[in-house]
Amino acid sequence: MSREALQLQYDRTAGVIIDDLKKSRTSARALKYLHDDSWELGAANWTDGMENLFLHINKYDIRPFLPVIA
Repeated sequence: MSREALQLQYDRTAGVIIDDLKKSRTSARALKYLHDDSWELGAANWTDGMENLFLHINKYDIRPFLPVIA
C-alpha cells in the first residue's frame, strides 16, 4: 500500500483521536493500543499507482492478469 494512503488513513482515524485527547484533560499517553479495521471497505489489496510499482519490480504488466486475480 502507498505511504500517502496510509498517512491519510492515520490522519483521519488515529490522528483525530490523539488530537482530541490532547485537547481534553486526558493525556494523549492514556491511549495504549489502537486497532483500525474496516470490514465495509472489503479487501484492501490495491493502491493507486500499484501497477507501476509492480511493473518496475517484476518487469511485466499486471493489468492483463487482473481478471484472474478477481
